[in-house]
Amino acid sequence: MGKTQKTQSKFSPVWTSFRFPLVLAISLFHYFTISLSFAAFKDPGYGARPAGMGNAFTAVADDVNAALFNPAGLAQIPSRQMAFSHAKPFTGLDDVNLNLNFFSAVLPVGDLGSCGVAWSNLVAPVYRENTVTLSAASSLNRWLPDMKPYLAVGVNVNALQNRFDLDDRTAGDSVFANGRSENAVAFDLGLYMKPDPDRLPGLTLGAMGKSLNQPGLGLVETEQLKRELAGGAAYSFEKLTLSADLVRRDDVDTWRAGVESWFRQQTLGLRAGANSTAASAGFTVLFRAGRQAGIFLDYAYSIPFQVEDTAGSHRLALGLVF
Repeated sequence: MGKTQKTQSKFSPVWTSFRFPLVLAISLFHYFTISLSFAAFKDPGYGARPAGMGNAFTAVADDVNAALFNPAGLAQIPSRQMAFSHAKPFTGLDDVNLNLNFFSAVLPVGDLGSCGVAWSNLVAPVYRENTVTLSAASSLNRWLPDMKPYLAVGVNVNALQNRFDLDDRTAGDSVFANGRSENAVAFDLGLYMKPDPDRLPGLTLGAMGKSLNQPGLGLVETEQLKRELAGGAAYSFEKLTLSADLVRRDDVDTWRAGVESWFRQQTLGLRAGANSTAASAGFTVLFRAGRQAGIFLDYAYSIPFQVEDTAGSHRLALGLVF
């Protein structure tokens, strides 16, 4: 409570009233934190397939969603992919209108690995976040052919922008004297490993460090973006994958776990998962147009543990493999 009072005392009464719908939306969306520096650019689960697995995707990272969870996973993608997804969190909850949009594309570059581009967009009633991500990934085994474990490394360069939507009541407030938006650049690093492809071919490990340089953001005073570290393990059987992640952000530890199974010659995927804040389930339908081409539809539904009077969150993605 003392921290909240100290933060609010920096702002004028107009900003305090303006800030309420922002805190309501963002705090719900980012696990009930009241610190915007903690919540800012915290991945809320843009992709539909990872969301259906409780976002336990660090050691899976084998499709167009990989850039958000582990860019090193892009190195294992054999074909070009692109997808657009839209999410509507906390449907049915009064006075909460949140929207998530995400576009991502992956291009394999022969033996060198893969590159990608992504756009993430969060829209709240008075606040927006936009992130443009450039990704690159490569397998170290290409350069070290005698190395037994499969090991890939990937990097993200993220151009971040947050913006406040002002009205006549807030446009003249001193909080926005220097502008209503901030920009920064953040760097991510990911590792993806198959420790023993011969004896344990289904075991994969992943690690991801987000915003490692902790860039500064803030309209009134600069606050560093919180660094996030994630580690995960997954094991794939013939038709079943189990995955689990541990995540640390600003000394707060959370967990994620998921399961996924594929049927009908890899054209129907079913999944379920849970994490520290919600339980989820989802599916994928793939319409093939050749051996390595097709259109896929992903859907995920999640229900939060600590928010009442909501019909849950819906995510839908449409993608192309070619």
